[in-house]
Amino acid sequence: MQHEAVARGVAIGLFWAFALPVAQILVAVAHSVWWRGNIPVAAGMTLVTNPFTIGFWLWLAYKLGSLILGVSVYEAAAGDAAFQATAAAPGFDAMAWLAHFGWPAVLGMAIFSVAGSLSGYLLVKLVWRWRVWFKRRTRQGKR
Repeated sequence: MQHEAVARGVAIGLFWAFALPVAQILVAVAHSVWWRGNIPVAAGMTLVTNPFTIGFWLWLAYKLGSLILGVSVYEAAAGDAAFQATAAAPGFDAMAWLAHFGWPAVLGMAIFSVAGSLSGYLLVKLVWRWRVWFKRRTRQGKR
């Protein structure tokens, strides 16, 4: 395994894990071929957001997006009852619902995608360099 391909695979997998709610593995594999990343690593890293953890990640993304956009979470919770009432009524305004709840979550997931892929890439590069440095140091100590 080459460290650059592994680092790219981690970055690609983490990016698509947070960017898409479905078909993350397929998109990550396609982009791994395109960007010459490690395919099994990319596919494995998409499992960070699996059906058991996606609720937590979406909630956290919504909180982060609300914080950045300046939307009060309590305001949104109070508006939730109003949106549930209008959702059942004819003439439901999907764009209003998306603006109220969706954009903070989308922004949070976009931040997680970029920050996760960048930090994953840098972490793999750092660990790989540390591993090489440690091997050289032990090799020099044996002489």
